[in-house]
Amino acid sequence: MAENYFKRILEKLHSSLARLSPGRRFTLPLFFVYLKGLRERLAFSSPYRRMRGTSKTSVPSPGRPSGLLARATATDTMAGTKERNAEFRRPPENKRMPLPRPYLGKRIDIFLVAAMSVILIFVIPGFYSRLGGKVATIIDISVSPQFWTMFGETADLLLEEFHQQHPDFRIIVADDENTDIIFFDDGTFASLVDSSALASLGPYIYTPSGEEAPKARVLLSFIDLFFYNIDILQNAGNDRPPTTRAEFLAMAESVARTYADNEVSPFAIALAEETPTRIRNDFYPWVWALGGDVRFGFSGEGAFEPSPQTTNAVNFLARMNLDHLLAEGTFRRTGEELLVMFAEGKVAMILASSRDIPFLRNAGRINFDVTAVPALASGRNRLGVSGIYAGISSTSPHPEHAWAFIVFVESKINLLAEILGAVPGNLFANFPPRYIEDDGMYAKVWDIFEDAEIVEFASDDVQEIEAAKQIRLMLERAFEPILEN
Repeated sequence: MAENYFKRILEKLHSSLARLSPGRRFTLPLFFVYLKGLRERLAFSSPYRRMRGTSKTSVPSPGRPSGLLARATATDTMAGTKERNAEFRRPPENKRMPLPRPYLGKRIDIFLVAAMSVILIFVIPGFYSRLGGKVATIIDISVSPQFWTMFGETADLLLEEFHQQHPDFRIIVADDENTDIIFFDDGTFASLVDSSALASLGPYIYTPSGEEAPKARVLLSFIDLFFYNIDILQNAGNDRPPTTRAEFLAMAESVARTYADNEVSPFAIALAEETPTRIRNDFYPWVWALGGDVRFGFSGEGAFEPSPQTTNAVNFLARMNLDHLLAEGTFRRTGEELLVMFAEGKVAMILASSRDIPFLRNAGRINFDVTAVPALASGRNRLGVSGIYAGISSTSPHPEHAWAFIVFVESKINLLAEILGAVPGNLFANFPPRYIEDDGMYAKVWDIFEDAEIVEFASDDVQEIEAAKQIRLMLERAFEPILEN
């Protein structure tokens, strides 16, 4: 009787689901096959079913004679028989078994709750979508290849999790002409802004009145550092890294004397024209370490006005070049080539980002360490920050969906920071994460970050882009006597 009642409920639920959800990408017949099997498994495991199965087995009642014992007592006296019969009628000493619960008890309640949960999760959304005349479709979101270049195997893991949360999205590798999301670093920020390739994020994030909305989100941050080869400096008679510009210059001269055969260069910078942001990486830290800004501004006629600290840094590097304390090829070398030279032990000291620590460690050829960029004198240092960014293409046909993926990647900042060894990782972090505390070099970088004043710098600022061009011209003119030779 109970099973018939349950069957009617199941058939009613089946017909209701069929009316609610035509067109859903969900196989309802298979779903009900599953529900039927689930019902049978629940019934078999229920106390009611177990009790019903054991009731079919004949078990002698306590005190009731059977077999030879019954025949042996057949010749007893009447009094003895009455006494035994009275004993037989005595209630058994064990507790009575509980009456079976109705089938529509706890188990069926659980089943109905599970069935209604399925309706809420899978069917009703499709029903409302059908009412709105919308059909679920797969939306392709194209992402620039730098996403995989920057994050490696982690990128695939992120995509797998994103697809589980958003089954209607499909992330694909973008071609040159069709991109929804662009991942990039400071090296390409300026060119993306120049070509108007990035859309404003104003519709998605709050922007104070009167300020221009940003064109990208900063995912990870890295600070400027001074890298030095421990063995080279020690061979040249130095027992610690430089803290001031005077100490740096003295160490560079000692390296030049020790390695007079040009086997090792004391210092090197990379200002190749195809990488305009190298001005930001190899020159600006010297200006910031002096406590100044790169520019005063621009005159009324649009002429660039460098700050005194900028002029000072240009003259300082030009003097080092004149004294042969810089590696040759300054204006032809890229940042990647500079790192390779340092990793091969051909340069004693360079400026680089905390982002480059994993690369230099994996190179495994040198014994190196890091410190703050040498300043003009003792005091609080000033450091710049570089980053990895994500932005929406100005030609994207799905900007809202592109923004959803960027928000998802942003939620994984801590994971990405640990994988890439980013320091500080999150610029607004108040405490170092565990991966920094457990690594001596990263802990040292964090201390440098906490002790320094962080310089605000916008790679997408049009005036900053123009200032970098003007500073490069200043450096070329200052280096001309050597270049002519």
